[in-house]
Amino acid sequence: MMAISFALFLVVGLYLDNVLPSAFGLRKPWYFLFQPSYWCGNRMRRTKAKISCSDDESVDMSFKYEFETKYIKKENFEAPAPDLVR
Repeated sequence: MMAISFALFLVVGLYLDNVLPSAFGLRKPWYFLFQPSYWCGNRMRRTKAKISCSDDESVDMSFKYEFETKYIKKENFEAPAPDLVR
């Protein structure tokens, strides 16, 4: 009986840890367990550019810039100092 209650509280605790917002994490929707991305992982789609790694380690920068800035909201960041901008 004690093992069953432990397993139940563990599952509920892990679920609430993902659903309730915290200071150091992102809040997931209540239905996150039913999304395929939770079970299969996020697969990055490479439709615009390909990364080609050769001996000189060349990478297409348009793909890298798109990947890094896809989910950034501009109102959450301040502008860089003028002496840091190239």
